[in-house]
Amino acid sequence: MTDEQARSNIATNLRRAIDTQNVNISKMVKETGVPQNTLYRMLRGENQPSVAHLATLCDYLQVSMDKIVAEPPELVEQTA
Repeated sequence: MTDEQARSNIATNLRRAIDTQNVNISKMVKETGVPQNTLYRMLRGENQPSVAHLATLCDYLQVSMDKIVAEPPELVEQTA
């Protein structure tokens, strides 16, 4: 997996977790301490998040880091 693919997977899976749980991003930023600009760059796939930020977000969303970095299900189905 390339860095670009990893960033894309993280962006897609983070967005899905946030949307599924109806999480308010402003509230999440305040409660996690992850800078808003950093989070938005992650959600656009523009940067590779630090392990610390990713772990913090996964804890907040109660989702495993494996699920966040994994290839999104619809992409797995397309390549199978």
